[in-house]
Amino acid sequence: MIPVALLLLLFGAVYSLVGSVQLLIVMFRESVWWGMAQCFIPLANLPFMCFHFKEAWPPTKKCLAGLACIVAAGFLLPLGDMAGQMKSNAVLLNDLLNVEAFAPARPSAPFADRETLGFRTVGDYRGETLIQGEGEVLRLLADDREGSKHQRFIVRFASGQTLLVAHNIDVGRRVEGLKVGDRIALYGEYSKNAEGGVVHWTHRDLKGRHPDGWLRLRGETYQ
Repeated sequence: MIPVALLLLLFGAVYSLVGSVQLLIVMFRESVWWGMAQCFIPLANLPFMCFHFKEAWPPTKKCLAGLACIVAAGFLLPLGDMAGQMKSNAVLLNDLLNVEAFAPARPSAPFADRETLGFRTVGDYRGETLIQGEGEVLRLLADDREGSKHQRFIVRFASGQTLLVAHNIDVGRRVEGLKVGDRIALYGEYSKNAEGGVVHWTHRDLKGRHPDGWLRLRGETYQ
């Protein structure tokens, strides 16, 4: 919808400009004073139309048609933004289905300042960023049931940044009793994307080769 809206916007602006120039020419042809009034007095074209409707209507009609196209583009642009959001969500879901490579594990770093409601980078694993922090549960999402099942929810940090948490519940325990507004601590692997990012590997690695991740809610740890 965005390309259609942009085309309408461009066409409307050009068509309205053409109409305005033609109207100015008509007014100058009628009288220099009418032309000067159009240049310096707002809405001078309205009294001109009252006296010279036949000459003024064709270019005025182009101005109105261009304005209508611009208004229509304004209604279409929010729909285009919504479509773009859906496309970004599809890319995010595809990220969740990627299978990660394994390598020797490294112990997780101790947890830092729980009162900051933020997260920090604590290392990397084969080029992927490991993060640890605490945030507020902003939204609960339906489980992803394609491939490995993931419990999904959005966490917001003090900076305003949001992350999608994709917690593998085929491997780890589901976080029971989770609700919007809860403060949850996390340690896992972070991947950046257009939506802000996703954190996964919030569970223990059964093969012992990836750093164990975790989620912590009300003093209980879920891996």
